[in-house]
Amino acid sequence: DGVRTELSLVVDSVFPKNRLFRALKNFQTQFPDTRVHLTEILRGESVGQLRERSADLYITTLAPENAIHGRFLLDVDFVPIAKSDHPLLALPVPLTAQDLARFPLISVADRHLPDTGHRPAGTVANWTFTTVGAAMEAIAVGVGYGWLPQESVKDALENGALSLLALSARTVRQTALY
Repeated sequence: DGVRTELSLVVDSVFPKNRLFRALKNFQTQFPDTRVHLTEILRGESVGQLRERSADLYITTLAPENAIHGRFLLDVDFVPIAKSDHPLLALPVPLTAQDLARFPLISVADRHLPDTGHRPAGTVANWTFTTVGAAMEAIAVGVGYGWLPQESVKDALENGALSLLALSARTVRQTALY
């Protein structure tokens, strides 16, 4: 009857999970016999995944000119956060780059990206994780601070486990998904 038996998706790990799984639930309702294979990737992995062209649908940070047939989908807001009792929150606000440099920046990065090893004097080593969940857990135990997707940390901000950092520069960064 023309219905596919399998659908392969490649989705950037910062795509809001609640939206993703609601969409997949709707898909399942309409196509209950179609098997779904979901691969989560990081920004740096997008180029390789697109080059392989092994999936049916891609949601990545690459702009349409770099994609196969891409179009803008949404912006993901990243907010600066730390554990609610982190020493950064005891400093006078707004926090400066010098304040932040005294603590590890927790980030999500491709495991294959090289570490340059170069840090300005007076700064501490940053930590990288390959999943948003692991980065959030590291921040939640107080290892450092980080910029994570607002939708991923919403509950932890609301229940007081994490707090927003008051910075002297912009307090929301956006990443476009296509």
